[in-house]
Amino acid sequence: MAATLKQRQIAADVLRASGTQQQAADAARVGLSTLKRWLTQQEFRAMVSASPDIRVGAPASNNGRTKAPDSQRDLRSRMWIAAGSEQVLGSYIPPAACEAPDAVLHVHVVEPDALNGVMASIEGGAYPTESPYIPVPLAGLDELLANLPLICRLGSSVQRESLMAWLEVWTFIDEEGRTRTLAETLWDGQRRFLEALLNDGHVLSIKARKVGLSTFAYAHAAWTARIRDVNASVHLLSYREDAARESLANLRRGFEGLPAFLKLPLTRETSTVVSFAAGPSDTRSLKVFPATPNAAIEATSSHLVLDEWAHTFDPEAVWIAVEPTLASRATSALITTARSPGDFVHEYYKRSEAGATRHTPVFVSVLDRPDRSTAWLEEKRRQEGKLRSLRNYPRDADEAFAQASEPYFASKLLEAAQRDAMPRSPARKGDRYLKAWDIGRKDASVCVVLRAPSADEGQVLDVVGYERLVGEDYPTIQRAIDAKHAEYPGPTVIETNSAGSLLIQNLRMPSDHVIEHTTTEASKQAMLTEIELRLQQQTLKIHRDFHQLLAELADYRAPDKSITQDSVMALGFAVANADHAHARNAGGSINRELLYELNSGTFGPSRSWLDRQKITTDGPSFGLISGHYPPDPEHGGVRFPYQAEIEEIPSLLTKGWTPDDPASLEKFGYRIDPQGTLTRI
Repeated sequence: MAATLKQRQIAADVLRASGTQQQAADAARVGLSTLKRWLTQQEFRAMVSASPDIRVGAPASNNGRTKAPDSQRDLRSRMWIAAGSEQVLGSYIPPAACEAPDAVLHVHVVEPDALNGVMASIEGGAYPTESPYIPVPLAGLDELLANLPLICRLGSSVQRESLMAWLEVWTFIDEEGRTRTLAETLWDGQRRFLEALLNDGHVLSIKARKVGLSTFAYAHAAWTARIRDVNASVHLLSYREDAARESLANLRRGFEGLPAFLKLPLTRETSTVVSFAAGPSDTRSLKVFPATPNAAIEATSSHLVLDEWAHTFDPEAVWIAVEPTLASRATSALITTARSPGDFVHEYYKRSEAGATRHTPVFVSVLDRPDRSTAWLEEKRRQEGKLRSLRNYPRDADEAFAQASEPYFASKLLEAAQRDAMPRSPARKGDRYLKAWDIGRKDASVCVVLRAPSADEGQVLDVVGYERLVGEDYPTIQRAIDAKHAEYPGPTVIETNSAGSLLIQNLRMPSDHVIEHTTTEASKQAMLTEIELRLQQQTLKIHRDFHQLLAELADYRAPDKSITQDSVMALGFAVANADHAHARNAGGSINRELLYELNSGTFGPSRSWLDRQKITTDGPSFGLISGHYPPDPEHGGVRFPYQAEIEEIPSLLTKGWTPDDPASLEKFGYRIDPQGTLTRI
């Protein structure tokens, strides 16, 4: 089969770049004897050394191009531009190339130290020495000539300058749905990531959630494929298949948003691959993979992005699979939120910190995003609980890899809480207090008494009273609750999850002095976080004489199934309801509309009014299913009440708990089948 003009051009390019004859033959996919025969031909030798059509200065406009033989269609179109002055030094564009819709022009940005040599070659009608180039669609030649400063920055030999120019044209959709360029929103954490990636080539970043690092890493990957690498092969791995496909869709949207003269001809597009033509023997491809056991990652890559590495099916197995695919010229960006302390990613990060891997560690904090503050972070701690929020929104790597077995409350915070703390003290005239009880069935019942600050005292809460009852019966506990309420003015908080609701019915205090506290997993996390935040702010004081309370705080860990925690829970109930201590009574102000509705009839409100949800649709009791545990032989066969969340019910059913009204489950889309199992309707 006769060799094509394109094969001759490829061989000529290799020889002109000082390659060997064997390398030229291999690149053109012909035998060495064929190449030697070409070298005896005057036309081929001219192709190696010069072009009869090379021109000094800028090419003419695309309009009015004359036709040329089809044999010229595979010839490489080239242009040389001087960096700094943005002057077009010369070009070689075969006329027939302009007729091909997918023709690509290779734009060489000539640095000052190479300028004289390139100008001498062009003026002599010879090709300059081979150099890096930017592929540009030939159809966008006129627009290219109008944007020479941008193309010179993109083609700069300084990668930082090139990437920053790219970020000025690469668009993304922000959280408010607006289309923006990344250059507008570059944050500190992203800059550190960028510096490490440009300087060292391989980066492992542990990050907080939503700090824009994935968006930035994908923009860098697009720059790598479009600008940096000849025959680029960029691989992007995500922890799920749908996430992998979404990342490619976002990349495709970014390429569509480029100026027309930077949009390369598309040669292939599927749900997992997108490829662009970049001129003769140059294809730029991006491919996504789900990091699952079934993913087949075999092709060599010039750049790798591994997103949410710690959350893949097996981080170590994933790394073993992808590490051999990195070519010698390759770079890589591994980015992830933390998952488990001591796992492979944590170990690899620590080894990277010690310089024992190829990757440079970069931590991106939750506060590296400028619209986040300490107050914002404290609210996240309240909403998500300590351990979960540390993983999602850490301030440093130690928080990101927080051990579940570590103390929940730092010892230095408990030491600070004891400084200038009020000792155990009786009620003082004019002060307001709040008492909170954790009612134990088989374990202890504990009361914590908080003194609320007056208006001119700041916001410090002092623990001034504490009582712990072990092995007492319910009548004794009831008498203790009434006595403590009489001793300290202010409301009393009682947890209602177990025996609390039964005790409340038999208390002698007014019902509007009682705050019923229902504990859910979310509310428990919130009150633990509230304790920690107050300790951090030094607005919670605990005297050193409260030994049991301080000991339980020091020993508290998550999970907390096998530790003594009654005092911690009672303190949590108190802190979570501390605002109620300022009211003169627990009832609050009068809701006049409610008062009129309750008293509009002769015999009180109608049955229909009593059956309606009152006041709120998102309060602490809304969404809970009322029910009872099985009879408790140790307490006279009492069926203790417990209001359950939907997600708790499957495990509660195994313990004998039943809903008071099974039909109440239907409004949430569930029912209990004949086998006693919670199922969806």
